[in-house]
Amino acid sequence: MKRTDGMVVAACAVACAASMAFFTRQDTAPPPAHAGAAQAPVAARVAPRPPPAAAWLPDPVAASRPRPALPPHIVARQQKMQALMTGSPPEYYTMTLAQLRELARHGDADAMMQLAEQYANEDGRLRADPDYPVAGNTRDLAKGYLADAMLAGRIRAAALLSKQLFDENQVGEAYAWRLVSEKLGDSVNPLWAGDTNQFAGLSDSEKAAAQGKATQLVDTLYQNKLREAMQRHPATR
Repeated sequence: MKRTDGMVVAACAVACAASMAFFTRQDTAPPPAHAGAAQAPVAARVAPRPPPAAAWLPDPVAASRPRPALPPHIVARQQKMQALMTGSPPEYYTMTLAQLRELARHGDADAMMQLAEQYANEDGRLRADPDYPVAGNTRDLAKGYLADAMLAGRIRAAALLSKQLFDENQVGEAYAWRLVSEKLGDSVNPLWAGDTNQFAGLSDSEKAAAQGKATQLVDTLYQNKLREAMQRHPATR
């Protein structure tokens, strides 16, 4: 009986020693096979990156910063163009001539209106711009951009061009563009206020020529718009 109890005690001691050895092996890295063996490098733990902020969420810091004040000449231009209902999106007022010309070259009517206004009324300031045109009359450039803007769909450009032509004593041309404005439904505007007495001195032949040119210009506008619509919505076969 005593021998059996001793065997039980010995068996328990062996079991405890085996358990201790097992847990010790789990917590301790195994030694290398021999002294000269290289140990595998341990990968560094990288902290997880925070999720990126959604691009559409407003930046509260940027929104709280005060916006820089616009130069007086830009404020004056913006107020004038808005009063005449010829305004552009805010970013157009601070673009350079090179930026505006590139946009106008691709048919941007807002850029054309900005160029027309600046070439017509800010010539002195523009001379310091490195992209100021070295050749040509800037007022002629302004009229060209107004004509392009009308053909691109800015109806009020016709009235602006008519007024500029009239101020330069080109009464027949001014009358043609005034008729374009009326044909497009822009007969009452801040420029003319419905007054047509300025053209009372034109002869019947001059008025007829102006009428023909106005019809041609409006037809060209409609053709341009039809072409744009067909490009946006091509017919399916």
